[in-house]
Amino acid sequence: MGAMADEKRVKIDAFAEGVWRCRDHDAIVCVDVITAGTTLVTSMAHGRRTLALPPLEPTAGPHEWLRLNDIEFTGRGGRDDTLGPRDLENRPDRERPLALRSMLGELLAAAPLDRPLYVACLRNLSATVTHLLEHHDRIAIVAAGVAGEPRFEDEMVAAWIARDLREAGHAPEDRATALAIERWRRGDVSLIGLGKSAERLRTLGLQADLAFIMTHIDDVRTPGRLNGSEISAARPVPEPAVGEDAAWMQASPLEQLRAS
Repeated sequence: MGAMADEKRVKIDAFAEGVWRCRDHDAIVCVDVITAGTTLVTSMAHGRRTLALPPLEPTAGPHEWLRLNDIEFTGRGGRDDTLGPRDLENRPDRERPLALRSMLGELLAAAPLDRPLYVACLRNLSATVTHLLEHHDRIAIVAAGVAGEPRFEDEMVAAWIARDLREAGHAPEDRATALAIERWRRGDVSLIGLGKSAERLRTLGLQADLAFIMTHIDDVRTPGRLNGSEISAARPVPEPAVGEDAAWMQASPLEQLRAS
């Protein structure tokens, strides 16, 4: 990275509709825990061709594509368009591409086109942080929320990413970011089950999807980058050798989650 150490910055934006405010940053990370972000990262991790589309945009591709709507809004009816990340994990047809319509897709479509754009969830936290450290100096982390309404689980996970970037030398860009890091640095993944998004899944009878999201933590070693509307795997991050974790990982919330 070419910038001096004192130019390394990280910012959290918990107001998703303001993603355009991040256009001056080197990279933008959209954090979405329930459910679209986890669905996209899961699909990408399986090697599927994966598209993130706005809710009303027609799905692209021929008949063999999986066409999904975000299950948080549609419920499950036994069709392709109501599959969630748990279902994708168990499907044998991993060569079949996927197109997901969601509010997250709308948010991603509104991001600046000339900035690297990433999607993160609980599954690819360490991989995302490692990639950002290697490639970007000024980083904006957007907590996606739902339809413009903040969701604490997205802000909490955004704060975990920002916390690890701070430990590696990226200073919080503003007071709000510093406060978010301190507020959530010791947050526990179990808190996600208390939020509005989790309650929505339970109302729809999707407790198994919620359990999947809350138990698949840091198990994908690939950061997900958007190219147009397609999410693809950035360079995979190697598994650290035993006893050789980078300094910024020590006492990290991610390590605490692994040990819990």
